[in-house]
Amino acid sequence: MRLSSKIGRVLAAGASAMAFCAGGVAGAAEPDAPSPAQAGPGDTGVEVITVTARHRAEKLQEVPIAVTALTERDLAASGNSSIRQMQRQVPSLQILGFNPRNITIQIRGLGTTGGAANSGTEPGVGIYVDGVYHARPSVVVFDTFDVANVNVLRGPQGTLFGKNTVAGAIEITSQRASYEPELLGEVSYGNYDYGQIKLAASGPLGDSGFAVRVAGMKADRNGTVYNSVYRDDWQDHHNQAVRGELAYRNGDESFTARLNADYNDQNSYSAMPRRGVLPKLRADGSVATARGYYDRARDAGYVPPPIDAFARRIDVDTPFTINMQTGGASLTLVKKLPGDHSLTSITAWRFWDWNPSIDSDGTGAAINIQTNLPTAQRQWSQELRIASPGGGAVDYTAGLYYFWQRTREVPFNTYGRDAAKYLLGAAFPSEALNNFSQTGLQLFHTKSYSAFANATWHVDERLDLTGGIRYTYEKRSGRFESVAVGGVPLTDPVFSSLSPAQLTAIASRRNGFAPTARYDAATEGGRVSGTVNALYRLAPASTFMPVIRAASNRRGSTW
Repeated sequence: MRLSSKIGRVLAAGASAMAFCAGGVAGAAEPDAPSPAQAGPGDTGVEVITVTARHRAEKLQEVPIAVTALTERDLAASGNSSIRQMQRQVPSLQILGFNPRNITIQIRGLGTTGGAANSGTEPGVGIYVDGVYHARPSVVVFDTFDVANVNVLRGPQGTLFGKNTVAGAIEITSQRASYEPELLGEVSYGNYDYGQIKLAASGPLGDSGFAVRVAGMKADRNGTVYNSVYRDDWQDHHNQAVRGELAYRNGDESFTARLNADYNDQNSYSAMPRRGVLPKLRADGSVATARGYYDRARDAGYVPPPIDAFARRIDVDTPFTINMQTGGASLTLVKKLPGDHSLTSITAWRFWDWNPSIDSDGTGAAINIQTNLPTAQRQWSQELRIASPGGGAVDYTAGLYYFWQRTREVPFNTYGRDAAKYLLGAAFPSEALNNFSQTGLQLFHTKSYSAFANATWHVDERLDLTGGIRYTYEKRSGRFESVAVGGVPLTDPVFSSLSPAQLTAIASRRNGFAPTARYDAATEGGRVSGTVNALYRLAPASTFMPVIRAASNRRGSTW
């Protein structure tokens, strides 16, 4: 169910047409393109889709980049509620991972897989929201709302964007503050008592040149998996977010400013049913393990439930929670220069807080009763970019970029009363591992400086040659500390009946779980990279008759 209301706007069938815009910023139809009223049923040709992947309004058919463009209408029509679900609409995009922290984004099978679990490594596919780079890929699991359009660019984009992205970029643009009053709302309902409400309001602040926009979203869904220990439904979903924008433009619109701020909160109980058990023998008949899953469960006195993923039942005995917040603020300034060049400055600060509680053994036995990795990430970025207006013999973009990131993690892992018998054997007392814990500190720092430029030479009506160059210099440093906490000393009388081999097995297991270590690492260096490509049209662009698909990016308004 959708409710959409616009105040102070008259929509007439004969109104001047708006081009269907699927780029980073909505743009108008090309000046020489026919309006929908002019394009009759007999007209044929290539649909005009305007994108701003290269920071200027261009026809998608003439941009020498592999781009998939989605508008808000496309996202709404497909029922997608997050970027993760967009992979169903975008060829070659894969978003993998079992929780919001361990996310891997790949385009054409390429991406920084290590970035899924290493908070010191950025993903190979960059995510930009309103021009701001998000270093942590967890943003893809948050519910999207008040989105104008999404561009997915395939291939390296380091000569167009501030951060060095080796596999591609996902560019998300929010709806802008409107200088006409607007009020929009949407209510959705689904199974498992899924409910979502979205609201947005926008309008000018008198004749001051300022406009404001406020949007919010709340989504809740009951769990889809029953936990027989807690007698509750898990795999629920609770997400709420708010976004605000203060915009300014001067009289001739030669200067514009956007101050954006957002906050997102997501939490749930998360665990999945077991789908199978690995055998003790490999396919070639060799021994994979002497003690399989059922042997270990028997030694611990644990009776596993039947393996039936479709029963949607689990017996996880430790809270398996997801608790995540992210947000930030950005200031975007755009100044028109002589010759219709534009100078853009984007200053941004962001944070990401991740505070989970995970039962890593995923069973009703008390083996790993606590697996936590609270993470606090902060980032600061500054981009300064100049872009030509387009349409000349040579179009170009050039910029400078600075990025700073700090991540602080405090791990905490604990063995439970069943750990010794499950992991070591029935002959070991529970005191061998019970309440033995590991904690520590993991720090990461990144400073990145870069300069980039990209230019396209329009040789003639058929041939375009594009080249780009980038220089990146980065400094990275990190610290790792790990210490053991708790547990019964091996000199305790409870272990007096054990053999030296058994005592060695306990010590080895403890050392592997909680090694006492500390080290610091640092590196820095710079590198030049570049790109070259050519676009050749089999027929001159002037021979195509464009057909304009006219649609509003706003819900409820269609010409």
